[in-house]
Amino acid sequence: MLNPLRKFLPVFKYLFLLTLPWMALGIEDDPIAPTLDPAKKNPPAAPPAPVSVDRVDWGALLRQSGHFLAIQHGVRVATEPGTREGLQGSYFRGYVSSVANMHGWSDGDGFLVNYIGHPIQGAVATYIWRQNDPRYRTVEFGRSREYWRGLMRATGFSAIYSSQFELGLISEASIGQIQRRYPQQGFVDHVITPALGLGWTVAEDWLDKALIKKIETATTQRWVRLLVRGGLNPSRSFANMMAGKVPWHRDTRPGVLAYDAVQFERHRRELSGAAIEHRAGPPPGVAPFEFGLMAQGRPAGGDQSGQASVGGGAEMAFRIGPQWQLLAEVSGSTRLGFDWGQSGDSISVLIGPRWTPTTGRWQPYLQFLAGGTKITTETIDLARQAALREQLGVSRLPSEWYDRYARRDDLASFALKAGGGVHFKVNEAVALKLAGIDYVQTWLNDPLAPQAGTGLQIGAGVVLRFGSW
Repeated sequence: MLNPLRKFLPVFKYLFLLTLPWMALGIEDDPIAPTLDPAKKNPPAAPPAPVSVDRVDWGALLRQSGHFLAIQHGVRVATEPGTREGLQGSYFRGYVSSVANMHGWSDGDGFLVNYIGHPIQGAVATYIWRQNDPRYRTVEFGRSREYWRGLMRATGFSAIYSSQFELGLISEASIGQIQRRYPQQGFVDHVITPALGLGWTVAEDWLDKALIKKIETATTQRWVRLLVRGGLNPSRSFANMMAGKVPWHRDTRPGVLAYDAVQFERHRRELSGAAIEHRAGPPPGVAPFEFGLMAQGRPAGGDQSGQASVGGGAEMAFRIGPQWQLLAEVSGSTRLGFDWGQSGDSISVLIGPRWTPTTGRWQPYLQFLAGGTKITTETIDLARQAALREQLGVSRLPSEWYDRYARRDDLASFALKAGGGVHFKVNEAVALKLAGIDYVQTWLNDPLAPQAGTGLQIGAGVVLRFGSW
């Protein structure tokens, strides 16, 4: 298996090489963003007003997504021997075999790839959508409905892009057909990419507003502003380049040289009526339907097997009373701590009631869920592989041979989950799940990890609230 950092090294090299020409030419500013004449002391022009026409530029969206997709698959083919091997043989038979072989949660990649790299991918796709969505292109982080509505639209596109990258006609399943082979069959990326990508986007938006703007206010040094804008918002920078813009471009303010932060912000607030995101708290409302995306896991020792796990999932909550919801949850996790040649993952489907108050920003909840869980463990006979390599005189076996020496065990069990947590209501459209602590009980007897799945589980995420605004 490749060192996870090696997968991203070509991407970082590409990012650096694309930035280098602008630095070498000594370009003074972003030629696309609104500019100001630094010699004039007049108040700066207002930032571009949101376009009233709610029409996405589909042509530009497809072009920029195509550029991003080409770079990702190019990096895969250039750095992964298994992907290059999968280019041989029938496209259609291999593609069907890859899709049909999907099962479980884990896909064999390490923590950095699944839980850092793929969220960055999701955030890049989110920014590509936003920069082609005129209605929400100029929104900034805050409590305004416009920001969170635009973010929900962009996250939907991120989920579609992720699914296409994993299982579409131009995907890992068709180019390299990696899901045919152990241990690449899991669904972890389908959940983690858009879910944690949403969180990554919010973090970059917050950094741009709370930190980058403050640095730009404190200094007029060109290279400081350039590096801070581009470096602290890496996903936005990459999306900018997919559109042919400099990495430090912003739709909400001028380029790094022309931007007079103090005057610009003062003038913007005057024209916008003190900015919509600083208005009073939202009116009370009860959401009839909520959809949550979460990251969750068990610390070492939190599972009775002694193993830690990391994963994520989605939950849907239907309001059935003033303080009661019917909750359905689908989640999965990768179990950590196995020896080389062993892996394990789990998928759970649970349903049950949740009690939660409907007033106030801080909303505690209690829940009790029941359903089923399935744990999959896989073990490769490394000794037989080594003997066969020595017999054949090769350093590595063809990828399709690995399954011949892999044993897979699937165990299913009834499961119960009980616990609670707290949501913080940002506004009527979105809430943050800041802490969720549950105890999960299963009746599994996994030979690799007895009593796996039973123990404490912690989680956090974002909850989208529908029907209340």
